[in-house]
Amino acid sequence: MVLNLAVADILNLFVNAPMYYLIKYHNDEMFSVCKAFAVFRFLIHALIELSVVAISGQRYFATISAFKENSCYFKPRTKVITVITVVWMLSLMLALIPALIVFEFPNGVCYPVMKYENWAETFYILSFTFDGVALPILLFAFSILTARILKKSAREIPSELANSEQELARYRSAKVVTAIAIAYIICFIPRCFLSFIISSQHLDNSTIFMMYLDEITNYLIFSNSCLNPIALYLASRVFRRHFNRYLFPCYRISQNINKRKQSPVSRTTSEFRISGVFEHS
Repeated sequence: MVLNLAVADILNLFVNAPMYYLIKYHNDEMFSVCKAFAVFRFLIHALIELSVVAISGQRYFATISAFKENSCYFKPRTKVITVITVVWMLSLMLALIPALIVFEFPNGVCYPVMKYENWAETFYILSFTFDGVALPILLFAFSILTARILKKSAREIPSELANSEQELARYRSAKVVTAIAIAYIICFIPRCFLSFIISSQHLDNSTIFMMYLDEITNYLIFSNSCLNPIALYLASRVFRRHFNRYLFPCYRISQNINKRKQSPVSRTTSEFRISGVFEHS
C-alpha cells in the first residue's frame, strides 16, 4: 500500500500539478481537456486519501491477525492486490460523480461550476463530512485500536521478549502510519474547511484574501506528495536506509570507509585471516 501511495504522489506531482498550471493559464484550445483534468484531479486526491486510510486499516488488521491463531489466512499478495483494487475503484467512483454529474464547464471557462445552485451546499457538506470528518475518524480509530492491542500484548509477553525484533517492528510501523496520517491532516483538511465555510456562509471567493486562501490550500494538497516521503524518511529506519543508499551513494561509501578506519577489531580480524591464509598456503 505504501507503493500505491507513492504512485499517487508521483502522479500528483508530475501530472496533476503541471495540468493545474496548464489549465490556470489556459486558452480556448485547452477547453477540451477541462473535464479530463477534473476527473484526474478528483481521482488523485481520492486515491491519496483512501490510500492513507487503507494503510492504517491494513496495519490494524495485520496486528489482529498476528495475535489470533484461528484467523482466516490469505496470501499477502492477494490481500494487497485486493485492497489496491478496492481503493482505485472507490477513487474512480468518487472522481466521476462530481466531474460528470455535479459540475459543468461553461464555454471558454476551465473551472467547474455547479450545474444547479441548490446542489452546491449539499455537495460541499457531503465532501466536508467525507474528507474532513469520516476519514480522520477512521484514521484515529485504527490508530487507537492498534495502540491498545500493542499495549495489551506488551503486558502479556515475558519480560525477556519485551524488546524482541517483532515488537520493535510493530512500533516502527506505528510511527510510519502516524507520520503519514499527520501529513494527510495538515495538507487536506484546510481545503475541506475552506470549501465548507465558503459554501455554508455564502462568502465571496473573488476577493483577494479568499483567492490567497484558495491558492495556499491548493498548494498544501500538492505539498502532501512531498511531505509523505519526508514523513517516511523521518519515521522509518528501513526507508531512510534505502533512501540514503540510492540518493547519497558517495556519502554511503565515505561512511563505510570511516567505519572501517574506526574499527580496529575488524581490521585485526581481517589481518589475522589474511595471515592465516598465507600460513596455510
